[in-house]
Amino acid sequence: MSALDLNQLKEEQQRIKDQDGRGNFLANFVRMPEGKGSVVVRLLPPAPGGMFENDKNPFYQWTRIHRVNNKSLHDPRTRVNGRWVGNNPIGDYLKWLWKESEKATPEECDRMRALYREIKPIERYYYNCIVRREEGDDGVVNENVGPKILSVGVTLHQLILRGICGDEQMGEPALGDVTDPKVGRDFKIFKNIVKSGQDSFPKYDSSRFLDKTPLGTPEEVETWMNNLHDLSSLRVVKSVEEIDHELKIHLGVKTDAEADFDPSEYQKSNEVVVTNEPQVSKTEEIQSSEDETAKDETAKDETAEQATDSPSDSSDGEEVLADDEFLSELKSMGV
Repeated sequence: MSALDLNQLKEEQQRIKDQDGRGNFLANFVRMPEGKGSVVVRLLPPAPGGMFENDKNPFYQWTRIHRVNNKSLHDPRTRVNGRWVGNNPIGDYLKWLWKESEKATPEECDRMRALYREIKPIERYYYNCIVRREEGDDGVVNENVGPKILSVGVTLHQLILRGICGDEQMGEPALGDVTDPKVGRDFKIFKNIVKSGQDSFPKYDSSRFLDKTPLGTPEEVETWMNNLHDLSSLRVVKSVEEIDHELKIHLGVKTDAEADFDPSEYQKSNEVVVTNEPQVSKTEEIQSSEDETAKDETAKDETAEQATDSPSDSSDGEEVLADDEFLSELKSMGV
């Protein structure tokens, strides 16, 4: 009688756990209302030094993400004294594309900038937080759920910073440490839907901090602080070679080997066979796809950065990267 291969079974057990874990990982994120609505969260302090083997942990984790070939690619560069430092083939391509658009005819300029918007980076900020009230899939409402990861765009990040630091021009006083366990403040996120013609997009500019309130009981606070998420682990940067490879696939310079499958040899001769059309460059393709640009771009103006970097627009991107597919990639960005 043959003995069980325990090592093989352990590997299979781990595979199932990892597969299930990716689905469970989605539950770690704060979900915004599907339509108009609100959610109240309490931002948590940074993890103490030494936790997650980091000498110092951030209050929030910042990143910029390109969506290319249905993958999320972090911009590997960092900003130093107003300039981007490091190598990013996508960033270099976008910078070149924008400069070329400035020399093009109005029609060509619009087409090139539509191409630019397809893969322009979108800023994201990740915070640890507690969700004050959350309805589960079973319809049961739970209180003080977490810690969870709050993933926001520029608008909400600015509102959080304005609340903490104040704004003299806006006449808003500084609230100080909103994470204080005793005299901190909850943050209420309001999601409104704004329509522009036939399109609509979310706006979060009515969000604000509420009155002072305790974070929780000492026991709850201790539990939450012991179970914080490692925010720095959410920014997984791919190699320059991988980023370059994905850009070339996007532009049609290379073929995606994983998608290069011809089903015709497995079909009967009288079946309708759908074949892959030869890839053309995105510069040519954009001439027939101008009307297919993202809906959330139609009501927002394009603005250029003052530095010599690639331009960015006023699009907040709050919802662009909040879908399940994106969240499922956060543990393995770009896979």
